[in-house]
Parts: sequence; C-alpha cells; structure tokens
Amino acid sequence: MINEKMNELLILLSLLNTITEEDIEYDGETRMIKGNDETYYNVDKMQERVEILVEEFMKPYAI
Repeated sequence: MINEKMNELLILLSLLNTITEEDIEYDGETRMIKGNDETYYNVDKMQERVEILVEEFMKPYAI
C-alpha cells in the first residue's frame, strides 16, 4: 500500500515538474494537459492528489 502510494506520488511529481505553461490548456475553469493519446488530464486534480499523499506521508512525523 505504501509502495503504491509512493510510486503514485513520484510519478505525479515527475509529471508535474515537466509541465510548462505552454503545455497547459485553460478553459477558464480547469487547467488541463493533453497526453500523447489525446486524453486530457486535470492538472489541478493531480496537484491536489500530490498534496494529499504528502500529508499522509508526513503524519507520522508530526509533533
């Protein structure tokens, strides 16, 4: 379970770090990127998921 979440976090962080402003398409409400398969991915949801995963990993270290 932890390995799956860590893999998800690493993949999302890698992807988000490679996205440039030119890659993002904005429809006035949602920031999206288009994948190689013409599928659109919600950048904001990816960032939200990263924040959730980071919080989960940091909980054991909270004082």
